[in-house]
Amino acid sequence: MKKSLFICLLLSKFSFSQNVGIGTSAPASKLHVSATTSNIATFTGGSPMYITLAEGTFNRGYIGSFAGNDEDVDFGTYNSNPGKVHLTTGNIPRLSVLSNGNVGIGTV
Repeated sequence: MKKSLFICLLLSKFSFSQNVGIGTSAPASKLHVSATTSNIATFTGGSPMYITLAEGTFNRGYIGSFAGNDEDVDFGTYNSNPGKVHLTTGNIPRLSVLSNGNVGIGTV
């Protein structure tokens, strides 16, 4: 049996309406990864490579090498999102970058 067919048959036996755990038998979210090593996940992709952060169908932002050079790491918003990027501590924005490039420290 080809590997891809085997994987499809295997996946068809699982219900993805429940939480999925890797390294845990009691996942607390849709995907819960638990490990005792310091690097718990690696994402490898093409160039540019990025992970989208979305709410429903609206892409809020991304992390990866989307807008800069391939060797850069970006954390930002898409052009369709006029929102700000915040660096927070204790759930309070401490540094904010507005969509026009203005920066606020201690103010949003």
